[in-house]
Amino acid sequence: MIGDSLSSDIMGAKNAGIATCWYDHKGQGVSGRDAADYHISNLRELLSLV
Repeated sequence: MIGDSLSSDIMGAKNAGIATCWYDHKGQGVSGRDAADYHISNLRELLSLV
C-alpha cells in the first residue's frame, strides 16, 4: 500500500498485514518512518522499491 495518510492508509494496511510505503510529499518528517515499512518523498523513489 502506498499512501500519504499515516492514520488511514498506512495504519489500515498494517492492520490488514500489507506492506506499506508512506508518501511524505508534505515533508512531515521522520515520525512516519516508524509507522511505515518504506518512506518516500518523491514518487520517482518508487522505482527502486518495485
